[in-house]
Amino acid sequence: MILTLLILLTLNPASDSTAWHLWEKADSLYRNERFGEAVSTAAEAGALFRKDGDKEGQAEALSTEATAWFRLGAYDKAMERQEACYQLDRESGDSSRISSSLNTLAAICVVAGDYDRAAEYNRQTLQYELRQGPSERLAIRYGMAADIAVKAGNPAAAADYARKALAVDREAGREVAAAIRLSQLANALAEMDRQREAKACLDEAIAVFEAHNIEHSLSIALAQRSALLMDENRPAEAAEDARRAYRLSEGLGNKLVMRNAARLAGEALSVSAPKEASDYFEKALDLTEEISRDDMARHVADFNARYDLTAKEHDIQIKEQALHARSIQAWLLLGIVLLLGGSLLGLCIVLRRRSRTNAALMRASMLKDQLLALQPSLAEKEPMKDISKELDSLGASPSVHLSSRELEVARFCCDGLTAKEIAQRLQISVRTVETHKNNIFRKLGITTTVDLVRLMGKIQ
Repeated sequence: MILTLLILLTLNPASDSTAWHLWEKADSLYRNERFGEAVSTAAEAGALFRKDGDKEGQAEALSTEATAWFRLGAYDKAMERQEACYQLDRESGDSSRISSSLNTLAAICVVAGDYDRAAEYNRQTLQYELRQGPSERLAIRYGMAADIAVKAGNPAAAADYARKALAVDREAGREVAAAIRLSQLANALAEMDRQREAKACLDEAIAVFEAHNIEHSLSIALAQRSALLMDENRPAEAAEDARRAYRLSEGLGNKLVMRNAARLAGEALSVSAPKEASDYFEKALDLTEEISRDDMARHVADFNARYDLTAKEHDIQIKEQALHARSIQAWLLLGIVLLLGGSLLGLCIVLRRRSRTNAALMRASMLKDQLLALQPSLAEKEPMKDISKELDSLGASPSVHLSSRELEVARFCCDGLTAKEIAQRLQISVRTVETHKNNIFRKLGITTTVDLVRLMGKIQ
């Protein structure tokens, strides 16, 4: 009963299903852009996963927590959580999970401006994906490498990565994905002042985006081509691409692309249509102010969310400390109970052995009396006394009647003589000796000569 109570005390009060339910809630909060709540819920789920010893669950909770912190702008916390997730994924040995964690770490470093570290994480990610062979994930990792290289000021490496990603996607027949790689390649080529090649890549990519109605990627590619056309002094074509990019991004609500497209349109129309150009410049200015206000509001909301989370984390730490103390108390109680149980068991064993010893002594005393009563003559009295002395300290089976010949055979057996040697001493056959030995064993309830020696002792 006590052990049952102890087990109940040490069991985690939250079940594994409860932890996964909390993680699903955290994931839903994240997808609904309620990042502060997502962080606290994921942290709570992670604490339950740790209690359950579920490392896969811990990794999922840490990943959700990391991405939520990332969206809140707390890159240091995001890195801390994602690195912890990466360590758990490494322990699991799952290559896909390890690659995903490394890719997330690289993305966080890119936004934080730590491009060298991002490149190192990306290099490790590529190693895992290359071992798996060509895949969509490998193409995505190459694409990430291209973006990192551009930001790090290494467009040649970016172009190389973009071409590798393009080759993987084209080989697999992923037309839209290949168009995105072309857009990345164009970006790298433009940085290398290879505008003509960059425009050719964008022309091909835009045709694919238009055919598949991929509006988001199309708006970005159109803005890219508009900038290239301006470099080639083709303002009319640049203005047309900029207008289209603005309309598409406006429908999507993408203010960053809208602002860039408005600036490009204003520059392209500044000579041919100054009034329209002025309107686009004004839109670009308004969008810049809106983005700044949105950023300020987000930063304020993020600050409040982080402040609330700090208080919640403190409460979680207090609860975890209380649970830890309770667990220690339970284990201590269990140790005390086991110690007491071991002591009681030892006492029972000692008492049982003492009882067996007393019983053996009683049987030995009875056997001694019986053997003395069987002695055939006074000449054999001394050997019989020797036997009785040995039997005073050894156990034996009660109610035994050995003949004088059997006693002689028993004494020689205890002296270590073989059946052949005993036969020579007594001038009888070996078969007769074996018969006497079998009778002795049967009467004493034993099966071997060793048992006989233990029972009677060696006669000096």
